[in-house]
Amino acid sequence: MFNEDIKQAARIELREHILGSGNFEIHKTSVPKDLTTRPGSEIFVDAIIQAVELLGYPSYPDVDSEDAFNAAFIEAMNWTIAVAGLLLIDGHVDAKDGRFFQKVQRAVTELSGSAVKDNTVQIDGHHVIEGNTSSAPIDMFAPSANKTQRIKIYTDIATILGEFTSPFSLQSYAATGRAMADRYGEHEGEIATLRQLSQTYYTQHVHNAASGSNPIGVADVALPPLNDPHGYNDEIERENIQAVSTIYVSYQLEQMMVHRVCDRILELFMAGLLPINASDGSARSLDRLYWDREDLLDEASRRSAYSRVLGAPGGQIAMDVQPNTEFNTLLMRVISSIAEYDREQSMLTFFDEAAKGNRYRAVSGEFVRQAMRDFAANASLRGWAGTAFTAERLAKQVGRIMNILQLPAIQNAFGVSTPWQVVERVAQREFGITVNVVLHRTIAVETQVIMDIAARNHTIWTGSHSGKELFSRTQRNDGDLSLDDTTKLVIASQHFRAVSGMQTDDVYQLSQPVETVAAPSLPAMGSAGGGGGGMVDMAGIDQIRDMVSAGQAPSMDQLRSLLPGF
Repeated sequence: MFNEDIKQAARIELREHILGSGNFEIHKTSVPKDLTTRPGSEIFVDAIIQAVELLGYPSYPDVDSEDAFNAAFIEAMNWTIAVAGLLLIDGHVDAKDGRFFQKVQRAVTELSGSAVKDNTVQIDGHHVIEGNTSSAPIDMFAPSANKTQRIKIYTDIATILGEFTSPFSLQSYAATGRAMADRYGEHEGEIATLRQLSQTYYTQHVHNAASGSNPIGVADVALPPLNDPHGYNDEIERENIQAVSTIYVSYQLEQMMVHRVCDRILELFMAGLLPINASDGSARSLDRLYWDREDLLDEASRRSAYSRVLGAPGGQIAMDVQPNTEFNTLLMRVISSIAEYDREQSMLTFFDEAAKGNRYRAVSGEFVRQAMRDFAANASLRGWAGTAFTAERLAKQVGRIMNILQLPAIQNAFGVSTPWQVVERVAQREFGITVNVVLHRTIAVETQVIMDIAARNHTIWTGSHSGKELFSRTQRNDGDLSLDDTTKLVIASQHFRAVSGMQTDDVYQLSQPVETVAAPSLPAMGSAGGGGGGMVDMAGIDQIRDMVSAGQAPSMDQLRSLLPGF
């Protein structure tokens, strides 16, 4: 009999076989940072192993024997790597999410199904319909034995890829398995044909993934149920905040002229004005990106996203879409409230009642909670639906641009040694503009830290359900937010203030609590025909705002020119 100790040893051995044998690898550029580390990947794989086991794979027999153990181990291996690959390409990679088991269950359901679209099997026995017994068999859509089951195709492909290349990418393997299962009619499980088709598909998928032209992970924007028993916040969606964070980083890079600089480099390259030999591998990367530009977001599309999601000026958006003009103000409130909390904590150390063993409690921690709640809810509302995929495209686009700027041939061509110096040199030489790299890079990095913490801890911002203060002050994590995240928030706000020049008076004013605003969890869909599909230019709105602030009333002609379409 396989007892729990044997099963646990098998789980550990299985995890090590996946992560430590060198046969498999997780494609690093398409997953969150945590999953690129050994501890993070162990959590991910361990969760899949146990979830798959709960769903019946492997099916441990009653007889305790080496052959039985080996068969169960192989079965668990086949299901685990297939499920892991599907979760990776579908973007379901957070094992700490209470819905992770449901994601595994969906993957197992897909793998359990038939690769033949019209395949049916007969159920032996009697068929009971409304109390009448019939001996007619029942037809059911299901795999025929094991031959047409999708997991069988994945298992064969894993064997083929193991002979063809090592290690192989779990993402590209899963994409190949899904494609070959969908194309069952082309090979019908025949190994020689399957080998040829799968090797060709896998090679092309790896090539596209390396060039950034093939997405190998999509956003998960599932809405949790109301009054979720696991404590999910109904108005704050973690994935939405992460999408908005990506768009914000891209916007700061836009302010740094990174996108425009890369476009100019490509133009110079295609015009033969860069001293880069065609035999240099860098030349191939530049050529590929140039011809892939039609698949990338152009400047107008990017600025439209910035205006809609961040309220940034310069982009055109539909008339029935409200630009997120509150984003920057709410971000400043978060920075200021954290800074004020840090200042208050520093002052309280001088008033420590050591004799009583007590310390005055800072009240501004709850001001931070409120500011973070308003900011997170705002970002969450703007991250639904297509926003997540816009963020995904921007992330891949930025990744490809940074790869270009890091090429030694590019840096040598401009006589610099870092990608940021490439940006400075090209912006100055080609556009006559001196970009503030330190400002925008710091703001991007620190805001991303803040939004990442806001997303990962999305359940704590609407109030303390634990009765704890927000911030932890000891290694025991005595607050709702861990000491590590507390420290990261404080440091991020300090760095943000240092480069942005926020004055003490501004910090004090913005850190004061305000009435909590209503924050819907879902976007308001436009009314039928509303707006007529027109566009509004955010730059025009900003000009009108400046005129009103200066005491000038815009005339009707000025309004028409600044707001075409109204």
